[in-house]
Amino acid sequence: MKGSGARATQIVTVGLARYPFFIQHREHVTEIGEHTQPGVEINIAHAGAGEIVVSGRREVMVRGRVAIFPGACPHGFAAQKGTTYVRSVLCVDPSRLPYGSNLVEALVVSNVLAWALTDEEFAKLNLLCTELDVEMREQKPVWSHTSLALLLSILAALKRSAISASAFATSPVSTALPHHAARRQPRNIVHDCRSYIQTHLDDPLSLSSLAQTLHVSRSHLARIFRKETGMSVHEYIAIERFAEAKRLLATEAELSVTEIAFRVGYTSLSHFSRAFRGHTGQSPLAYRRSLGQA
Repeated sequence: MKGSGARATQIVTVGLARYPFFIQHREHVTEIGEHTQPGVEINIAHAGAGEIVVSGRREVMVRGRVAIFPGACPHGFAAQKGTTYVRSVLCVDPSRLPYGSNLVEALVVSNVLAWALTDEEFAKLNLLCTELDVEMREQKPVWSHTSLALLLSILAALKRSAISASAFATSPVSTALPHHAARRQPRNIVHDCRSYIQTHLDDPLSLSSLAQTLHVSRSHLARIFRKETGMSVHEYIAIERFAEAKRLLATEAELSVTEIAFRVGYTSLSHFSRAFRGHTGQSPLAYRRSLGQA
């Protein structure tokens, strides 16, 4: 999407006139001129790279980064040339929310609040945004209640993430996987492990293969991963695969269930279906139908 600031203002104004919040999920953006609007804007970057400018302050946006600011602050956006920038934008008028206005206000600063989500946080927020988008587009019975519940979950997840990011802020960690892994802190090894898993879901991932890729021992990776995340590497791989499978089932109608199974690392449709049912209580096809995608 490439458009003027006036057009962006109109979209938000019309959307918030209908309901206290709305979402534009996984939209492709190239450039938006400077503009203002009602409410609060929450940006989550899914892919590519770009730059938000809010009241003259520049924030680089890359996958997994979130930015929150008052819509009344003049702001614009430009994607980096040669990249496909994909984002989700959630606009909220806290004054009209029956619940949760305090969560919005707790996230809003006078200019802009921006930080990097962890892999887990990003996967969770991506799924919540997908479900909110479906609810608000289809407007099935009690959609307004379900949408509000999803919004509150998104706001709570963002607040928790913001607190964590503030408490554990460190210098940026490279996503490269150097051979001298022993020199890295455990938290950085776990970060690299999560990043690798998320970008290689279609590979036959295992604790052994990940330890070899990261140049650490199998036992060391297992120990520090559980200490940092509270779960095993195997459990984390499953969470990431199911989160991506849910996203693909909800947003990629042209993909068959078999294709989705292969994309998230399963070589057998029956194995994928059994695992998905065990995780969600539904078969992949039933889950897709429940979202109106089949």
